[in-house]
Amino acid sequence: MVFLAGSVIPAKSAGFPLEISLEDAYRLALKKNPGIAEQRARQDIATSLRQQAMQGYLPTLSFDASYLRFDSSLISDVPVPVWQDTGFPPALEFQTRDFGPIDGYITGFSAVQPILNLEAWLAGRQAAHQTTAAGLALSRGERELALHLIEAYYGVIVAEKRLDVEKTALEAARKTLQLASSSFEEGLVAPVDVYSARAQTFEFKARVSDSRGQAAVALAQLHRVMGLEEDANIVLTDKIPDPPAALPKSLYPGKAVDRRMDIQAQQKMIAAAEAGVNRAGAAFTPEINLFGRYQWMDHDHLMGRECDMWGVAVNLKWTIFAGMSRSGKVAEARARKRREDAKLRELRQQARAEAQSSRAEWEAAMAGWDYSRQAVENAAAALDQTRARYREGIDGITELLRAQAEDLKARLMNLNARYEAVLAVSRYRLQALGAHPMKDFQ
Repeated sequence: MVFLAGSVIPAKSAGFPLEISLEDAYRLALKKNPGIAEQRARQDIATSLRQQAMQGYLPTLSFDASYLRFDSSLISDVPVPVWQDTGFPPALEFQTRDFGPIDGYITGFSAVQPILNLEAWLAGRQAAHQTTAAGLALSRGERELALHLIEAYYGVIVAEKRLDVEKTALEAARKTLQLASSSFEEGLVAPVDVYSARAQTFEFKARVSDSRGQAAVALAQLHRVMGLEEDANIVLTDKIPDPPAALPKSLYPGKAVDRRMDIQAQQKMIAAAEAGVNRAGAAFTPEINLFGRYQWMDHDHLMGRECDMWGVAVNLKWTIFAGMSRSGKVAEARARKRREDAKLRELRQQARAEAQSSRAEWEAAMAGWDYSRQAVENAAAALDQTRARYREGIDGITELLRAQAEDLKARLMNLNARYEAVLAVSRYRLQALGAHPMKDFQ
């Protein structure tokens, strides 16, 4: 059973390998790859902006409590008429009194319900398009990750097989060197034959060292694509499949390019930019809000209810002129719209070029794979015959060394040709058909 959580992937020091298939590696990469994590964060940001835009049509409820202490010269030394009862008739006199300071508690609830706010409503539409575009971009990123994973996963397999082929060739070169040395001691060959066999042995040793380094590089690349922070001891269980004899066909002839997720995401970005233009223009329109408040006051206690009051109002807000800021925002929004249109045109041109190039790459890779298989068969037959002729004394060591080199070259070419053909059809699925590289496209 393959565990996909990053915490259970053992390091090399754990002492046991983790068997993992291409599909398992893809599921793990979706969880661990930092590029996918970044795109998910962008989608979450777009979703949060959409939630913020909901304020344009949802009510706002607030609670407030205030302690008020007020004093002023208007309520200090205020003349107050007072009747004097000391005699008859009573006399009216004015005395000064100080009515301040005044203190007390005011507590209340307020509610604001937007009735007409075109700018906020269009901001919500713009955020909705941006959220959809972020989701499509994430889907495109996951498919591109699948293509990179196919390249890295099979790249490790090719590198390991190349190392095995180089080791086999090195072993054959060593046997040839031993044979040449024995023949030289018996006086059957010249010293140049021994030198040639020894030179080929050293050459193959260098090739083995290079292949071993290339295998390590390929494995490190696979770890990077999968998002592994540790050096995990993994064993790849899948084999490189044979490339299909024919390219997959699209279910949408003539519209395959528009099925690409990146183009669909860009179309949504254009829709968002268009909503942004309308949003900027809506800043010239008035806003209508329904306002309501209920509050109560008390002289001594918070939340006291000595007296209460409520009110409901309709508020009209219309900023007729705000400098040139709104005109500038409209011009900016239109420029952004033109920029997104230009991006879509560029992306379509790129998609068409990639579709044509991926098809040409597949045709070239398939031809190379077919020829490489024939080359392997003929090189192996030539090597067998050359060895037989060498044992019979018909051919010399030079012909044997040449046949061994040609056999190695043919086998390595066959490995690379199969790998390139599989990559080419995967690129064609993604770039020309907009399909998932790891899934069959019917």
